[in-house]
Amino acid sequence: MTSQGMAREVLLEEFATYYQADELSLFTATGLPDWVDNSASRIVQFHADVGSQVANLLREMASDATHPLFQTIENQTMFGWNGDPESWGVFQQIAQQMADAIAVALEEHGDV
Repeated sequence: MTSQGMAREVLLEEFATYYQADELSLFTATGLPDWVDNSASRIVQFHADVGSQVANLLREMASDATHPLFQTIENQTMFGWNGDPESWGVFQQIAQQMADAIAVALEEHGDV
């Protein structure tokens, strides 16, 4: 599998595991920044080799509501991240913060 493909799989696994529709109100109301920082830490801890590609993919998706990966993420999380302006805004916030946190964690990890 290419590093691009692996980055895609890492991102899908993170969303499928930690960003399910039935938990959205919990993490958006109580600690979105902590939740996202924990995601970045997990990604770097277990997948540092593709961390920068995951961050790039997140930034790419945050700037393109029609990105094809949204359909897969929606199927896995049961939530339309780009389905309305509010959901899209939440995704953009998650993606941008997670990408930034991955970059910082990679730097601290010594993988940049």
